[in-house]
Amino acid sequence: IISFSEKPKALLTASSFKEEAKIKRAINDLKPSGKTDGNAGVRLAYKVADANYIRGGNNRIILATDGEFALSDETRQLIQKFSKEDVFLSVFNFGKGAGSSKALEQLAGMGKGNYNFISKENVDLKLIREAKAKKKK
Repeated sequence: IISFSEKPKALLTASSFKEEAKIKRAINDLKPSGKTDGNAGVRLAYKVADANYIRGGNNRIILATDGEFALSDETRQLIQKFSKEDVFLSVFNFGKGAGSSKALEQLAGMGKGNYNFISKENVDLKLIREAKAKKKK
């Protein structure tokens, strides 16, 4: 789990879904603060994913955001590079509403991942599906 409000930092790295209490603690520690640095957050996420890569595993970054942010060409190239190396980027949009973010949908497509709008009604189902997701054809 990478927090990217202000300066990005890793709150939790390389954890199994079996470590439920540890994951919940890290999620509960997330607090919005300051300006979003999406580029630095995405770069750090790929650095952590690369360091913990599992051959044949489900190597996936899940970007959870409440809104869009600008990404540099350099960051977009990084996403495309890693998608070819089986590290996928999926996006969970906790923002304004389903269909409100074409840019986030395109980002997930670029990362060969999935895009999901998250609401109170579907959060559990979407998280479970993404955890079990395989490479998009």
